[in-house]
Amino acid sequence: MRPVAVVVLSKYDEVFLPFLESLEKFVQREVGVIVVQDGRQVANGQINPETRYWKLLEGKTPFQMAGNGNIGLKAVPKSHDILYCGDDVRFLEKNTIEKLQEVAYLDDSD
Repeated sequence: MRPVAVVVLSKYDEVFLPFLESLEKFVQREVGVIVVQDGRQVANGQINPETRYWKLLEGKTPFQMAGNGNIGLKAVPKSHDILYCGDDVRFLEKNTIEKLQEVAYLDDSD
């Protein structure tokens, strides 16, 4: 399988922190995580971009869902698959990313 980059936007810590907790708990694979933040420090500094392939990017101010999403998507290497999700997503079981990739590759049309 190709490498995966998770792209997520962050505006409110109370929404983002549970996303982060579920990611840490259920995503065992080393995946790149690109967080587009809205001009303030994400998760009160709990993200260390030097671990787990994190990349923190500054989003547009005021917060713009489409514009900030595009910033994150453009930062993904062309060699990677993208899992674009909101910070209200929660991973509930292991291997979710691998299962999503398997389903995505069942359809071989371009």
